[in-house]
Amino acid sequence: MDEKLPTGEEIPAELLEGIESSRIFIIAFSENYASFAWCLDELVKILECKKNGQIVLPIFYEIDLSVVHSQKGKYGEALKKHEQNFNMNKVQRWRVALAEAGNTRGWHYKKDYHQYPFIEEIFEEISEFVDITKSNQHGADSSEADINGERQMECEIRVLRIWDAVNTVNDNLISLDMILVDEEGKLLHASIKKNLAQHFRPLLNEGCMYVIKNFIVEEYTGKYRHVHNPQKILFKSTTSVSKINRLCHSIPQYQFELADYETIVSRCHDTTYLTDVIGILESIGIIEEINLNDRLTKIRKIRLLLEE
Repeated sequence: MDEKLPTGEEIPAELLEGIESSRIFIIAFSENYASFAWCLDELVKILECKKNGQIVLPIFYEIDLSVVHSQKGKYGEALKKHEQNFNMNKVQRWRVALAEAGNTRGWHYKKDYHQYPFIEEIFEEISEFVDITKSNQHGADSSEADINGERQMECEIRVLRIWDAVNTVNDNLISLDMILVDEEGKLLHASIKKNLAQHFRPLLNEGCMYVIKNFIVEEYTGKYRHVHNPQKILFKSTTSVSKINRLCHSIPQYQFELADYETIVSRCHDTTYLTDVIGILESIGIIEEINLNDRLTKIRKIRLLLEE
């Protein structure tokens, strides 16, 4: 916070130039953030820079993101006061900027958090973005060069599906996940850590084909695999993604791993694979607790009418 800048003053030109030349922005939204006009002017400028590929990482300090997005509580009160002192168009730009920022995934600092591990987490994630921006500035070597002593991997794929893996307890993003298919028709599960998701999300679209380079391949150790492949792809901060614009008929447009009825039944209490079943829903039972592998597990029985 610039203590030399009086409340209500316009942001100096040199500060605006500093914003334009920055690669990463960390915005700390506190309870009184919206009371400062220059903070709101900075936010508008920062979100303009975001359109040019600069990275915006918000911290919601002891407030919920909905307060920022919907301008509730002190945010709403502050904006009403601003309407008495500033041009309505200017205040409207502030409202739009706050709404956009409130929809941006970031960190949530709560009163019971310890500051040191929280700051450590931010530092760890920002270091990934620093690697990204450095690699973008210096350019990526498209050859199969050695990177940090490891051979760069490359493959041509099509993105079949892309989704956010979200924590069901607090709705925080865990990772950006995808199902990919390669030229041989093999299905692959790819995952992008939450701190890299904002960078890669605009580069990837369902149905499109890409060349991806410099990624990690590791054994799949989690439950509920989305595909049979025992390995999965992990994106790194230095992973490069290039869209294939030429016609390429060698990569399938759709691909499925079908299972017969006996296979589906055998997976009833097996957490290895996640199986989609298509049918007519006839009934839904209540949630029950059963003893599964020496631990209580909640289940719900449903009845489907299958074509067979």
